[in-house]
Amino acid sequence: MPAYKRKDVSPVYFPALDAEHLEISKGVEELRLAVAAGAPADLMRAAVQRVSAQVAAHFAYEERMMRASRYYGYGWHLQSHDAARKRVRRAADRAGAGDASGVFEIVDFCKGWLRDHTGVHDRMMSAYLRSYQREGGRLPS
Repeated sequence: MPAYKRKDVSPVYFPALDAEHLEISKGVEELRLAVAAGAPADLMRAAVQRVSAQVAAHFAYEERMMRASRYYGYGWHLQSHDAARKRVRRAADRAGAGDASGVFEIVDFCKGWLRDHTGVHDRMMSAYLRSYQREGGRLPS
């Protein structure tokens, strides 16, 4: 499993989101390293839970900002989040049951999904949010 690099996540030019994307990518890399090192199942389960919690908190934050700004692409963006939630939840459930393939799936899926999602969905949303703020709109923190 190749190393996870920051360049695998496209910057969206919205500092709070870029920071969260970086933290998620670090969590995924920690999970990848745990797998590569043959970490005990309880440590891998804890790493899976951390990544799952990071992703859930990040999605909640993005969704609050999209609702507050009345982002026109909210439904489309939300569909992408919902699909990722389902995929990560299924893999996390398998990992929690001791199936190592769930851990591998989370790492592989998150790497590709973060790259693709940040490169399109989040960049579009971030451009809208920057414009919203320039026009005096306030976003939740």
